Amino acid sequence: MLTMRTLTHEERDAAVRLINAAAGWYAEFLPPEEVPDPEMTSEQWSVEARRMTWYGAYADEELVGVIGLEFVEDVALLRHWYVDPASQRRGV
Repeated sequence: MLTMRTLTHEERDAAVRLINAAAGWYAEFLPPEEVPDPEMTSEQWSVEARRMTWYGAYADEELVGVIGLEFVEDVALLRHWYVDPASQRRGV
């Protein structure tokens, strides 16, 4: 069963690992100089957390997806959509 919940600071490292694993596919179509490595650091995650809320998608107890929700005035923006490569194309 897939569930979503707010991620905590303690889950930051797991979220960053997932983000960087999922971002690996950029190398398949971007020139090497445009592929960020890593896509995100723990420090960058914390900076982003100041302006938005991070959510995690869990299959049972395993983190399989990460997304950020940011409110700007009367608009909600979904940012940083990442799904664990092993869980892609499975409804996450």
